[in-house]
Amino acid sequence: MGKITKRDICRGYLDRKSLKGLPTLTLAKKIYGENIEEFINLESVRSCLRYLRGASGQKRRDHVERLKEDKGYAKDNPNNLNPFPLLPKPIKHFENWGHFQVEDSEKMLCLYDVHVPFHDQEALEVALSHAEEEGVDCILLAGDTADFFSISFHEKNPKMRDFAGEIVLVRQFLEHLRGRFPDARIIYKWGNHEVRMNRYYTVKAPELLFVDDFQFKSIMRLDELGIELIDDMRLVQFQDYVLCHGHEFFGGGGGAYPAKSYFMKAKTNIISGHLHRISEYSEQDLFGNIKRAYSSGCLCSKNQDYAQINFWQHGFVIMHKGKKGKAKVDNLLIVDGEIV
Repeated sequence: MGKITKRDICRGYLDRKSLKGLPTLTLAKKIYGENIEEFINLESVRSCLRYLRGASGQKRRDHVERLKEDKGYAKDNPNNLNPFPLLPKPIKHFENWGHFQVEDSEKMLCLYDVHVPFHDQEALEVALSHAEEEGVDCILLAGDTADFFSISFHEKNPKMRDFAGEIVLVRQFLEHLRGRFPDARIIYKWGNHEVRMNRYYTVKAPELLFVDDFQFKSIMRLDELGIELIDDMRLVQFQDYVLCHGHEFFGGGGGAYPAKSYFMKAKTNIISGHLHRISEYSEQDLFGNIKRAYSSGCLCSKNQDYAQINFWQHGFVIMHKGKKGKAKVDNLLIVDGEIV
């Protein structure tokens, strides 16, 4: 048997069904991390993949044609079949997942911006106790449940750099939530603070991006707790409402009137968080159809070093399944430990 070449290694990864469609750079990072002794650097892996995929420019057109008749690495990627040879090939950044549908819930509790370990114990208890009284059957953790302060790229107090400690506290919160709502469906959606973990891996330790034990689901033991995880930018749909965290929109959102700002971006019924302020906005079109938007309050402490002067409000949302596919929204405000 001849010596296994670098090209053979790359072909092996390209043949894996589970890795089909991965961007070249992402796949290169995985290959390099698992075969670091075989390659000079990450760019050498990337160049090899580009060659095998027929993506090395004008000079590789003949090679692309050969690949179509051979292994088919280029054929599997429709972007390689460029109908405009004088233009660069388009790059597809992500798949369009579609909305995450919540269809089987009668009452859904939505918790925005808990920011463990900087949560407000009193406000959080008010929200959970009210949810128990209402008999919710589904809980949506709608983003920034974890703060991940210690791996933020913002300036931070060096005395508070304890990533392991943050993970333990988030786990304890999730275990507490499952204990209080043993039969409820629990859905975990990422916010911009959860994104910090993947950003940290990408910059500091790209080799960990594809290691199962270092994935968010594994670290937080979501499978053990029966908690579903939603992809970062994916939106949630509950009847005629779309729920987001708020960081998903290009160009940001918010301003002085968060609900209106998000409505102007979404153009439909929407509920968001992210800005820690409660607001409501509605519009009626020429056919008499009314669209509504809400922004939820937060459940974190309002005493933060990075925002010592703020106008945040504590609050949470409960969604009620309505008739004819139209949901009812309770956008609740908490003041001094009471719903007002």
